[in-house]
Amino acid sequence: MRNLRPILDQLVPEKQRRCILRKLELQESGRISAEWTMIGDIALPWSPQLELGGKTTYSPGKNGRIVSYDEHWDISAGDALAQLVRPRTPESVEHWSGRLDGSPPPRPQRIAKER
Repeated sequence: MRNLRPILDQLVPEKQRRCILRKLELQESGRISAEWTMIGDIALPWSPQLELGGKTTYSPGKNGRIVSYDEHWDISAGDALAQLVRPRTPESVEHWSGRLDGSPPPRPQRIAKER
């Protein structure tokens, strides 16, 4: 992983990526499960954004160190790849500052009236 760090930092600068921990649970078996969401603005000319959620289950050994893990994404690898090749248009840009920090969405400024 250490060898990949310069590439990751170049493609997805630290200020443009977040991993949000949604849930952390210690199972009766001693395994640890974590549900998360990764969001990153990729530094490519067409400005793609990668967003995916998933769950990772860790198995600690007797000394407490992780001996294995199992990871599942909420989308397929093909769908994640499609996010990387899809250009972001001005219409697709979400105006939700703080989203990468895990902040809740802003309150609507206008609310449609019921007829």
